[in-house]
Order: sequence, then C-alpha cells, then structure tokens
Amino acid sequence: MASTRKAFLQVLETGVYASVQDRGRHGFMHWGIPHSGFMDKALAALANELVGNSEDLSCIEFYKNNLSIRFSNTAHIAIAGIQISFSIDGEIYTGTQRVQIPKGGVLKILSLPHHNWAYLAILGGFNSEQILGSRSMMKGVTTLDRLYKGMTIPFTHSNGAMSGLTVKLGKEKEQDINIMPGPEFKLLPKPIQNKVFNKPLMISPQSNRQAYILDGFDQEIPNAQIKSGYTPAGTIQITPAGKLFVLMKDGQTTGGYFRIGFLDKEDLGQLAQIPFGEKVQFNINLK
Repeated sequence: MASTRKAFLQVLETGVYASVQDRGRHGFMHWGIPHSGFMDKALAALANELVGNSEDLSCIEFYKNNLSIRFSNTAHIAIAGIQISFSIDGEIYTGTQRVQIPKGGVLKILSLPHHNWAYLAILGGFNSEQILGSRSMMKGVTTLDRLYKGMTIPFTHSNGAMSGLTVKLGKEKEQDINIMPGPEFKLLPKPIQNKVFNKPLMISPQSNRQAYILDGFDQEIPNAQIKSGYTPAGTIQITPAGKLFVLMKDGQTTGGYFRIGFLDKEDLGQLAQIPFGEKVQFNINLK
C-alpha cells in the first residue's frame, strides 16, 4: 500500500480567476446560499476520473491561462480542458491528460484557446477549507473567494506510481441551447415573446460565475418585475430595461425580475464554456 504524508501546493500566479470548487453545497438555498460548484461539472468529473477520484472531490477551476503552481512534493494530477496546453518545469504538454509532478515542480497553464474553464484535479483531492459540506469557494461563505498569489493549499502526498494518460477532446462548442419557458414568460407581450429568443445574443465580457450577461436584445419591458421568486442556476431573467442574463453557479437564490426561461443543468455547463464575446442562440420549447 502506498504511504502518504502531508504536502501542499503554493500559488505563484492566479491568472484571471481561479478557485477551489467541487459539486457544491446543497440544501441551503433557503438561507440564500447558492449551490456554487463546478461551472462545467462534466469536464471536472473527467479530471477527477483520470486520477482515480470520485467525481465529487474538489478541483482547482481556472479561467483561461497563466495559473502557475509549485508543488512541495510529488503529485499525481490531471489537467482537463479543450485543447489546453501547460508546462511542468518548462516541458510543454498539450491536451487533457494525467501526469506526475515532481517534488518542487512548477505547473503553468499556457493556453486555453477555445473555451473558458478548465480543471486541475489531484489524487485524493485538495484539503482546503470546508464549509457546509463543500470546499467550493464563494465570497461571503468561505474565508477566501478565490486563489491568491502566495497562498498554499494542502493535499495528501502519495508515493504510489501512476502512468501518464492522454484523452482527446474536440474543440466544438454547442452554441444552440434549448430552454424551457419560465413562469413569467407568458406575461411578456406577445410581440416580445416572439422576439426575445429569435436571434443570437452575445455573452458579455462582464459575465462571471454569478451571471452570464446577454447583449443584443435591449428592448424595454415595462413592469417586468415580481415581488420575489426562486431563481436556481440556469434561470434566464429580464429587467424592465430589457437586459437579459443567465444566473450561474454563484447566482442569487431569489430575484424580482421576470424569469422567462430555464436551462437544463447539463446545458448550463455548455453555456459556461462559450467564450465571452461570442454568441449563443436559445431555442425555447413552448409545448
């Protein structure tokens, strides 16, 4: 049996945004606490699978490139991302794969050209702060809301051997997404019902883990407000000014704008990976 001992990684550079996430904390939305968790749970599950973890273990989720990490001890890791490239002590690797990091080794994410989010999994998961049954970082819930330069995260070092493994993933992005009408969809005037989803909408660069903002509609909707309603991740809302947005994993749990549609949980991961500045087409099923 492989021996284990405590080890840690040190964050050298964070890139644009990186955080520890898992499958999220559930059962607390009545307290106003979102589920949080992986933006693309299928890709995170693949990263965990490659190192032999259960799919609910924590990963480091990062946006695009320039994340840089030093490992205090040998580590078995997996990097999952569409056409991602990274280096270990200067040696370049391309694609989703399982690799071994040597003691003192430095991992640097070089490029994630076609999607937003990618994942770093480690054998045994990361032993970071756990709040309400989850290690998912979120402002107002956990001590830290993201990774910061210089911080350390413990993990359990294993002496066991593990061979490398590469998985080939395509670069296609699903940019047509089916949605279900929301409870206030029929409160929209008929001309607006026909117009709101009849053309591609651009995902704003102002988007984040709380909400993806959709540009390209911008037509005022008088009285598009309710007292308050349940708003799980995947809720599409519209403001009286005609601004559209989709609530993501850290989105608010209740809201007062019209809920005009819902994305399926699986489709939410597809939306999460469409790069900011590109377009998405929603297809609504009114049956």
